[in-house]
This record gives sequence, C-alpha cells and structure tokens, in this order.
Amino acid sequence: MNGSDPERQRLLAQIQALEAELGRLRDPAPERQLRQIIDLVPHMLFAKNEKGEFLLANAALANAYGTTVEAITGQSQSALHTNSDEVERMLEQDRSVIQTGEPLQISEEQFTDVQGRRRIIQTTKIPFEQTGTRRPAILGVAVDITDVHTARAALADSLERHRHLVMNTEDMVFTLDGKNQLESVSPSFQDHLGIRVEDLSGRSFVELLFENHRLRERKRNFLNHIVQTRSSGKASRFVTEFRTRNREPYEVLVRLEAAGDVQPGLVFGKATRIPEDVLAHYSERESLRFVIPALLTLCELLSRRLTLGLAEILGDGAAFDIRMGLWEILINAVEHGSLEISFEEKTRATEQGCLPELIQERQRDARFQDRRICVEYDRTNTELRYLIRDEGPGFDPGSRAKPGLDLAHGRGIDLARSAFDRVEFNACGNEVTLIRDLTRPPD
Repeated sequence: MNGSDPERQRLLAQIQALEAELGRLRDPAPERQLRQIIDLVPHMLFAKNEKGEFLLANAALANAYGTTVEAITGQSQSALHTNSDEVERMLEQDRSVIQTGEPLQISEEQFTDVQGRRRIIQTTKIPFEQTGTRRPAILGVAVDITDVHTARAALADSLERHRHLVMNTEDMVFTLDGKNQLESVSPSFQDHLGIRVEDLSGRSFVELLFENHRLRERKRNFLNHIVQTRSSGKASRFVTEFRTRNREPYEVLVRLEAAGDVQPGLVFGKATRIPEDVLAHYSERESLRFVIPALLTLCELLSRRLTLGLAEILGDGAAFDIRMGLWEILINAVEHGSLEISFEEKTRATEQGCLPELIQERQRDARFQDRRICVEYDRTNTELRYLIRDEGPGFDPGSRAKPGLDLAHGRGIDLARSAFDRVEFNACGNEVTLIRDLTRPPD
C-alpha cells in the first residue's frame, strides 16, 4: 500500500459505520418493540388526523371495535363506530382540540363497543403536529371507568335508601361525624324520645345515653363499636339504652355502618326500639297471611310486624338481620316484581336522582296499579318461614339469585341469604321462600 492507505482505511471505516447505522434504522425491531408496549396498555390509545382517520391505535381499541390494529389504521371513526351520536360528539371534541390547540379532558362519556355494550370512559385528547407534514392531529387515551361508575351508582342507591329511611321509617336514623357528633337525625327521634331534632343536631352521641350507674359502661361499649366500625369497615350492632325527654330509659338496638367513601370518618347509624313480647316464649305456632299493594311504606311496616318477638327467641342481632333481609326481599317484590322496574332502569333513575318519581309513575300505571303482593308467615318452635309472591313476570333465578353479585344489583338477595338458612325461588322467579332454623345455636 502507498502513503494514502491510512486515509483510505479511515474512510472505509466511516462508510462501514454509516452503513451499520442505516441498517439499524431500517431494522423493524424498535418499531415492533414500540407496538408491543402500546398493545400491553389496557386503556384505549389512538391518534387521529383532522379528518377523523386513525393514524395509530392499540390492541385495546381494536378489541373494542372487534377488529385488528392493522385494519383500524387509515380508517375513519365514522366507518367503525356504530353509534352516530357518539361519533359526532367525539369528532366535535377532536375539532375543538385542533382549533384551540388546547388539551381536552372528558371526565365521563358513553362509548358503545362492537357488541353493543355501553361503557363509560374517561378521555384525554392532546393536540400535536404530524412529523414531516406538520399537519394537525390529536393523541388520545380513553380509560374504561364502567366499574367505577357502577360503584357510584350503588353508592347513590345507598344514599337514596338512607334518605327514604330518614324521612319515612319509624326507626331513629342518624349520621355521626369524625368526632362522634350527630351530624343529622331523623324526625322519628322526637316520636320515640320526645327530643326535638334541632336540640340533637351537633350534640355528642353519648348525650343520648341513659344516665345511671351503668353510663360509663354504655359509653365504653359505644366507643368500642364505633372504633371497630371505622377500622374494619364492617357494620357493628349493640344494645344500649337511650334517655327520653323525661330522663327515662329507652332500650334500643343500634346498628353502625362506616361511610368513609362518602365522607372520611362518617358513620351511618340506626336505632331500633326493642319490642317487649313476653309471650313469645310461650307461642307454639303462629301463622299470618297479608295481601298488600305495591307500596314501599307497607314493606317497612310489614317487615317489622312479621319479626315481632324474634329478639326474645334468637337474640337482638339475628332478629335485626332477619327483619332487614325480609325488608329487602319485599322491596324487590315491589320494585322489580309488581312495578317491573328493571335493574338497569333503577340504576339510571338512581343516578339521575329520580327513583321516587319512577316508582310513583309505575304505581299510577294502569298495567301495575292493581297488582298485589302476597306474604305468608308461619313460625313453629323449630322453624321460621316466609313466602313472598308478587304478580310480576318474574326473572331467571339462576342469573340473579347467586351470591356475590355486583354492588348495584343483588344486594337484597345477599342480605336475605345471610339471615336465612334457605332462600328458594320458584321456577319463574316471582315467588321466594325464606326459611330459618330456630333450633340451631345463634351465630
């Protein structure tokens, strides 16, 4: 080699390095890795141009549309999405993001997938310019929050039931704040104790307790149960004595339930007077039959009437559970049976705050207004039995009568299962028999 060989070697090395770099850039491996990463994301990721055509999509979005990532790319959303109203809303959002150049976050919106399931999604859209063309586009991520939405609906249903109880039940219903002060109390406190509601609000719960030599014990018992309720999140029950306006004892069964998902430290409470029935132990058999119209207020009265004296036999806690389980089944017979309000209709009405109006509308409907609910009750020394039958079309017991349903649906059946030894539906689902063995030891 001549004197120029070192220079040639250097140039050849640079050329080889450039060729290697070009080969690396042409290697599809990085692109495959990026595709693998975005397809692992469970949320729906996408990019669209100003025409509403997909520049990019991940597997989650492709699954929602029942197709593949390759088939989506280049397609317009109008060609893929079956709900025209939803498409127009989403494209209007895209146009707004592109025109303003500002990101947009939609906290809740409906998205109907290829199977017709209505999902609730939370969407974020961010503007950007396409590389090389500088044409406007949007990058989006949609998070499926359907389960969260369902849980909120269940919570709204619980709050609506609480409001109904406060206004209509004979029980003393209240809420306690983090300092165990009475944040709200039902009007029934005045009926039971003779104490005005305005004189109770803001007072400590312990001021309700009857004052005698056992006051310290009652305070300690209450504090133990309130701490247990807040720490475990489970309901707690105990028997205590309230004081009346005349400073007399008033025996009640108190139930506490944590409501920290509504407000930190908040506790829902209900105090039920323990009825005196000294003859209950001497009764060998009792049978009753009621036929009532589809009225929620009668469900409360009937559940109380049909459990009278059980505390003397089973104890306070078990008697309370039976009454609540019976009440829930009666509510189902009214709402879902006689009035034919579907679980979906009830969920929507609860979310919109118009469940009472929906119930009243059905009660006035000529198709349902003459329907009755039959309740048969039989108690012997060994067994407690209730039969509830409505005149509705029924339902599939196999789909709704299983334990462990979601928060919004099936809670009444689950409560009944926990209170009774057997919960048996007839074939069409418009009749249920609740049976409790009175010979087994209390839980």
